[in-house]
Amino acid sequence: MRILRCIAAALTAAVMLASCGSDKPEIKSMEYETPVATFVNAFNKGDEDSLVKCFTTGAQEEFSDKNGKAVEALKESIESAAGSTALLSYTLDEKTQLGEEYISSLKESYTEKYGKRLNIKQAYSLKVTFKAAPGNKECVRDMITIKTDSGWCIYGDVITKIELKDKTDSET
Repeated sequence: MRILRCIAAALTAAVMLASCGSDKPEIKSMEYETPVATFVNAFNKGDEDSLVKCFTTGAQEEFSDKNGKAVEALKESIESAAGSTALLSYTLDEKTQLGEEYISSLKESYTEKYGKRLNIKQAYSLKVTFKAAPGNKECVRDMITIKTDSGWCIYGDVITKIELKDKTDSET
């Protein structure tokens, strides 16, 4: 009888441990945030290619046609508000999963703007607060992230400017 209890306890512990490490549903639900995190990290590292790749291919091509320098332009906008040593961070304030009707309008808008089709599988509307450290400067921005055949990206033009203001100014 004692052996059966030990076996039952061991099996129960094994089942509990197997389910404890299962963070996959939580990680999956946060994939929509990945392009924003990559954008911020790429900016902080000065990695132009990674920063631009956070956006759709149409936005990337339009940006490269303009011979833009996303990191340099962002750096200038942030330095003018927060200083040359400022690093960018973000917090996700709100998220809303967008429905099929909204996704259809995004696809249509993309085709009109870039002359290409875009297969959007999922989309989220995000309210993101960008912050510059050191200091008390921040910018709240609405963004849309989408899941395409090639993964998650930011929908819209390549961001080359973030209007940072004192936190107290943005609260009023």
